[in-house]
Amino acid sequence: MLANALLGSQFDPTVEARVTITFFGDNPTNARTQLEIVANSGTAFERRSDASNNVDGRRQVFRIMSTAKLFVSPGVSAPAVPKQG
Repeated sequence: MLANALLGSQFDPTVEARVTITFFGDNPTNARTQLEIVANSGTAFERRSDASNNVDGRRQVFRIMSTAKLFVSPGVSAPAVPKQG
């Protein structure tokens, strides 16, 4: 709600969260994530704000990626979720 008030536009007051994941390398495969808040999503006038340093967002992406790792490699344990610090 606060993000809509701060980052929304007159054209579209609702902002969206966007996560972009780029996979690279082989054995081990690495992933780079980028978190963004996007106003005017899907238009030629998109306005993106980087949110990659947001601790809660990074933690949520970490949980999702750890869960996905369990499905891809069932015999490998996922790392523990880092503590907030």
